[in-house]
Amino acid sequence: MPSYSIGIGSQVRIGRTSGNTVNWTVMAGVQDITLPEQSVDEIDVTAMDSPNRTKQTIPGLTSNEDVSLDMVWSPGSDTDVCLSAIRASAEIVQVEFTIVGLAEPEIYKGWLKTYSRTAPVQDRLEASTTFKINEKVIA
Repeated sequence: MPSYSIGIGSQVRIGRTSGNTVNWTVMAGVQDITLPEQSVDEIDVTAMDSPNRTKQTIPGLTSNEDVSLDMVWSPGSDTDVCLSAIRASAEIVQVEFTIVGLAEPEIYKGWLKTYSRTAPVQDRLEASTTFKINEKVIA
């Protein structure tokens, strides 16, 4: 019988490289986590001799999709300072996903595409961020 769980306790960390050391910052206030998804391009190889007048395709290159995180925003927090710094530096970072129930975290390399913050009149402060994922880190 499968063991089911809720996601509470899962976390995302951002790793910034300094020399040979990776300095990790936990992304505080993350609400939902969607792990990076990959899609495969379709390459059309239809030719005059394709059987039964059908289109034919083969798999092409794999694309990594963007990863977005919605968070409760705390101005000046470690999360806010980290995201503001990597937005300014445009550096490649590591994005680590530790999900409850998975034996090992999944780590990817990518860069910060967007970081937006919202201060509504009658609700909590919120931030959202999007990372462009380049590759999965294989240990």
